[in-house]
Amino acid sequence: MNLLSVDEGQVSTLASSLRRFQFSFDRFDEPPLYPSSETEPALAANFFFFMVAIDHRIRRDSAQYSGIVDGIGLHGAELLWALGKRRLDLDPSFFSAKSMETIDRGRVLEAFTSPDSKSAKISGPEERANLLRDAGRVLQRRFDGSALKVVEASRGFLVAPQGNGLLEILKDFEAYRDPLSKKSFLLIKFLERRGWIHVLDPWHVHVPADNILQRLALRTGIVRVENPDLERKIRLGTPITSEEDNAVRSEVLLAFDHLGDKLPLAATHLDDILWEFGRAHCRIPTPSCDRIPDRTSERVRRLVVSGPVGECPFGHGCSAYLRPERWFLKEPAFDTLFY
Repeated sequence: MNLLSVDEGQVSTLASSLRRFQFSFDRFDEPPLYPSSETEPALAANFFFFMVAIDHRIRRDSAQYSGIVDGIGLHGAELLWALGKRRLDLDPSFFSAKSMETIDRGRVLEAFTSPDSKSAKISGPEERANLLRDAGRVLQRRFDGSALKVVEASRGFLVAPQGNGLLEILKDFEAYRDPLSKKSFLLIKFLERRGWIHVLDPWHVHVPADNILQRLALRTGIVRVENPDLERKIRLGTPITSEEDNAVRSEVLLAFDHLGDKLPLAATHLDDILWEFGRAHCRIPTPSCDRIPDRTSERVRRLVVSGPVGECPFGHGCSAYLRPERWFLKEPAFDTLFY
């Protein structure tokens, strides 16, 4: 028996719920998280390359990571990116490959600790420094310190016969070696939206399978857990193995591929919807099925062009909608540097 399966009927039901809305999508050039469109492209591309490299496990255990940047209350990944953008504004050379080659734990803590709350420190500063040093060294040695030259080397392909597609090149960087390529797909989304890559083999693009997307796939019911032992681990929060992690996320990718086909919607745009609304609605331990929490409403609602604003777009297409008995379904416990 397979550990998991895709429920095609539930994929269709979820697609019907999403079709009630029309969405707009980020350009990823607005403050306080991202460099403006006026930022020199090589610098902005390096910013995205290095920020994605450390965009994993922002919060561990019960530690909070929240703060205020430019008068806006942020938490989790949004705070990480806003602090990165703040550092870019203060010291653009911070995001050069040469700077990253020598970065240490102290500089990571300095850059990514919220200025209004010194207790809100980024988790794993040493591991993030290690990933940034590796990324800086490889980028400087092989690509003259430019993330745009990584893109140029791929010639627009994600997978190429000679092994020099972008997904393959990125595997040379420790931060991007995830077998399911979460960080690579996230980086590709940014590169594409900013106009720095036109992907010639888009069938190789999938959603970046992180905790939020795993939780969504399991709670909405588009991915079913078939193995009782794996379901028990998810229910109890018992750590899973790397093989089980790959199995879960592989099924999640497949399910969202099918959802994108039915809408139809490209994986990079589908991810905007899944991540933003999943983060706002599909919370642990208690989701907000029928409303958007106040602190996230402005950012999430800006994505909706038309439709029932304020409702969860997954709504009645979700198997856990207003059903507390299914809220135990969440991302499995697995510690990793990949997502």
